[in-house]
Amino acid sequence: MSTEVSNVALSILGREIVIKCPKDKIAQLQESAHRLEVEMRKAHEHNKLMSIDKIAIITAINFIHQLLYTKTVDPDVPKRINSLCEKIGNELAQVN
Repeated sequence: MSTEVSNVALSILGREIVIKCPKDKIAQLQESAHRLEVEMRKAHEHNKLMSIDKIAIITAINFIHQLLYTKTVDPDVPKRINSLCEKIGNELAQVN
């Protein structure tokens, strides 16, 4: 059984990115993107001269730190974090 996938356009700090996403996960993706943008804006407010790429990396490290050092019942979290980091790296490589 295959899941229907849609292209979802997201805007983060003025940069648009299109991501393929299962239709039943679009709301979660949009919520995640919104949270990412909020956190990236906070980092940008602290240092307006910092590049978007550096802001993205710092924000990703902060999220990973929160996930790794917060007690969780899901043993797959580290694998999912690594997968997300890889996706972020791939997307940043395409933007540059």
